Amino acid sequence: MKKLINRILLIVAISPLVPAVATLFPWEASKPNCLGYYSVCSFAPYSSIILTGIAFATLDLIIATKRLLKRFLRLSNDLR
Repeated sequence: MKKLINRILLIVAISPLVPAVATLFPWEASKPNCLGYYSVCSFAPYSSIILTGIAFATLDLIIATKRLLKRFLRLSNDLR
């Protein structure tokens, strides 16, 4: 069960990377992006950077929460 939860959390953390890459694909659009070509998102380089930051921040939050939970459980076992 613990491995399943870890896998789900990892998928949730890394899932913003898929649209981050997808926004850079060439596509027919109404105006070009900042890089000069027509892509899925007209804010292409900025939206990709933001989504990548969200992915890494979520992953960091999950890792920090796991560390705190492990520390809390260790302290609670010491009190018994």
